[in-house]
Amino acid sequence: YLIQEKLLICLQECATQVEKLIDLKEYDVIIFGTPRKNIPIHFGMYIGQNSIIHLPAGSTSKIELLNDYWRGRIHSVHRRKMV
Repeated sequence: YLIQEKLLICLQECATQVEKLIDLKEYDVIIFGTPRKNIPIHFGMYIGQNSIIHLPAGSTSKIELLNDYWRGRIHSVHRRKMV
């Protein structure tokens, strides 16, 4: 959980939070949480066309649709601040 905590701190400093999923853009970072307590446990990147790339535990990177399973676990979405 330490990596997720550090990522969230970094995102708070260098990114803005996206409020609506309809506003997703390529390269937005999506933080996924546990289904019940919504504790951040996983992250991925939106790559467009309703797809994400992420790294499942014990696996290689994987591209998947942002389906109901993943949408139901979204904790927050962040976009890099433009300077």
